[in-house]
Amino acid sequence: AAVAPDMKAYSSGYSTVFDELPCRECAPSVGSIPKDLIGSYFRCGPAMFSAGSIVPPKSSIVQPKSPPVPDGQDPERMVKHPFEGDGAVLGITF
Repeated sequence: AAVAPDMKAYSSGYSTVFDELPCRECAPSVGSIPKDLIGSYFRCGPAMFSAGSIVPPKSSIVQPKSPPVPDGQDPERMVKHPFEGDGAVLGITF
C-alpha cells in the first residue's frame, strides 16, 4: 500500500534555519533503512527565506538596522522563490 507523503515534513525544508543542527542518531519515521545502505547523502539547498533573519555576531562590522524578522511576518523581506534564499549544506551518514 502506498504511503501518503508527509507534507508537514516536506514543507519544513522551506523555512529559515536559525541554528546549526547537532549530529545525532535518528530513527526512520516510516519503514526501515536497509542494513546494507552505507555512505553519506549531502543536500545543498535553501536555508534562509527572510532577509535579516539572523543577528550577526557583535564583533561583525555590519550590524542590522532593525531586529530579525521570523519567516512570514514581513513579505517585503521574504524571498520570492526558495532558490533565492541563502544556502546550506545538509548531510546524513548511514
